[in-house]
Amino acid sequence: MDASTIFRWVQCYAPELEKRVRWYQGYRSGSWRVDETYIRVGGQWNYLFWAVDKRGELINFMLLDRRDTGAAYRFLGKALKTMRRWPPHSIITTSLAPIPKPSIGCGVNVN
Repeated sequence: MDASTIFRWVQCYAPELEKRVRWYQGYRSGSWRVDETYIRVGGQWNYLFWAVDKRGELINFMLLDRRDTGAAYRFLGKALKTMRRWPPHSIITTSLAPIPKPSIGCGVNVN
């Protein structure tokens, strides 16, 4: 089997698998750590946003071509929607101001 075939399958079926498996992952800690980095995917540079709980378990991730306030809000919206049954009591980011304009700060309470 060719690697490109497997890659196409992953692109096609991964979103549906994520929806079905997410329910079984269960409770996550109420304190989230959110970060982003710049990585190369398919020859293009993209931003990888991710959120983990304080035990290091993945909450969600998103690969975007921009790093701005709108991208951060889209990512956080997706993460909060994914874990709507177990919302965080705090979201912690790095202190390096990863997102321009007033946005998410260190230790911001979500309530």
